[in-house]
Amino acid sequence: MHVCYPGLVQMTSEAVGADSRRIWLVGLFFGEGPSPTGVLMESLATALSAKGYPLEVVAGRSAYNSGGPNRESQFRGPVRRLFTGPRVAEGLFGRLLVWGAFSVSVALFATTRRLPDVVFLTTTPPFLHVVFVIRKLMTRSRCQLVIWNQDTYPDILAAVGLLRSRGLAYRLLAGLQSWAIRRVNHVVVLDGAMAELLRLQGAQRITVIPNWNAASEYSGGIQATDGPADPRLQRLRDQRRLLLLYSGNYGWGHDLEPVFNWFRVNPDQHEVGIVLVGGGEKWAAAQKAVAELGPETALVLEFLPRDQLLRLLQTIDVDVGVVSLEQRCAGLMSPSKIHAYLAAGKPLLYLGPTKSNVDDAIAGYQCGVRVGYDQLAALPEALQRLQNSAQYAAMVRGAIRAAQDRHSVQAAAAAFAALLDALAILSMTPSASVRRRCPRPGGRRSNLRQPPGESLQTYWERSIPREPG
Repeated sequence: MHVCYPGLVQMTSEAVGADSRRIWLVGLFFGEGPSPTGVLMESLATALSAKGYPLEVVAGRSAYNSGGPNRESQFRGPVRRLFTGPRVAEGLFGRLLVWGAFSVSVALFATTRRLPDVVFLTTTPPFLHVVFVIRKLMTRSRCQLVIWNQDTYPDILAAVGLLRSRGLAYRLLAGLQSWAIRRVNHVVVLDGAMAELLRLQGAQRITVIPNWNAASEYSGGIQATDGPADPRLQRLRDQRRLLLLYSGNYGWGHDLEPVFNWFRVNPDQHEVGIVLVGGGEKWAAAQKAVAELGPETALVLEFLPRDQLLRLLQTIDVDVGVVSLEQRCAGLMSPSKIHAYLAAGKPLLYLGPTKSNVDDAIAGYQCGVRVGYDQLAALPEALQRLQNSAQYAAMVRGAIRAAQDRHSVQAAAAAFAALLDALAILSMTPSASVRRRCPRPGGRRSNLRQPPGESLQTYWERSIPREPG
């Protein structure tokens, strides 16, 4: 479902010359910090700016639970930092406070300035596109709105238990989302499951562009350390033939109990071990499970500095990256830890549903194995495949190809650039009143309306007037 637009870049440059459009990239986070969205935004803005697109970033000043490291931004274009309330927001209340403050700041910013030609909007905070939809309706602006959907609202609020799916608040938010998203020009999603949910909400034009390993491209010069590994990890490495790694957040949407249960029912196996690095809402449960398994099988490490985590991934200290996504979370979120795994050439052991970004990578590049939560009996066979030397080597090659072809900033920037070029061509089409006065050659009236579900390239090829003969 990853829509590409071959040839549109050349057609756009021939049609409009140098890109003189104004483009905003709007989201709460921008740059290095605890939120991966901020790192992705900076890497995308840097790559598109290098391609000649005139971007202006509108972001906040806040971070969740951490101020993040200070370093020079890779993006050289203008960055507007808006008021967000507390710089460090802790807990649910703090997060809601920051969301509200930033939304109000963006509304004031948008209503006191002329809208640009294109606005890219992230979903942090949620429903930010509503502000721009209302602004467009009030001024009849031709600004094109594009949502870069990282999390699906309001569905995710019901899934985590913050709202009841049959409650009044949820139904009001669902109605607001349906009304607003139908008035958005385009939606960028991360995988097929997310595309299906957004289509049900009312989105009419959707492109799938998966996330990428932005940290490897924009890490501020951080390199993997050459020092010795943690001695506990070294002992576990020496004792086990296959070492699994789960890194990052372990909270809502993730469930490693099937893996822990496999270790419990196979206490005499001496081939497979597991290392957990990170934290999160369910981290205490993970620590308890690891304590039961014992240090000869499992190890828990807290969040590691970037250089130490890079060393862990770039050496043979670990063999396989573990990714988990519960069935109820399909389309609501997209695991981001796979990008570092793939960039390091680590095959994936994926517990989760089909049509996610992880399943897309495994199916397209044979870079790992998937075990559904309704097919847990297949977990032993999956671990056997990962221990097979020939199959493991093939998965390593697949992981490297996936990182280069699909989950790199170069691939993402090319896809976003193609989308921007296609939007530029569509912005050149006449308005409805002009279409009624401009018949096609041969007396047929022009019909430049793009039907829902039709790709932008097909629309362009169908709509452009052709001279007879």
